[in-house]
Amino acid sequence: MKKPFDLIFCDPPFPYQYKWDLLGTIAASPLAGLNTRLLLHRPREDYQKSEIPPLVLTDTREYGRSVVDFFSVAAQ
Repeated sequence: MKKPFDLIFCDPPFPYQYKWDLLGTIAASPLAGLNTRLLLHRPREDYQKSEIPPLVLTDTREYGRSVVDFFSVAAQ
């Protein structure tokens, strides 16, 4: 059996409109486990107003116009 990744970094093009769906799909797949951290690089103007189950936002870091969000997978 293959193990899930510890770290998944998503850096889609800034205009990519399905980045939040992408995170949810990855979190629900065998690629992610309870110890997986998902990172999303996005423009500051593009933020998610609602939760993305089963992900929990644990940190956000801003670098000029760029933002990196850190998520962990919540136990279900």
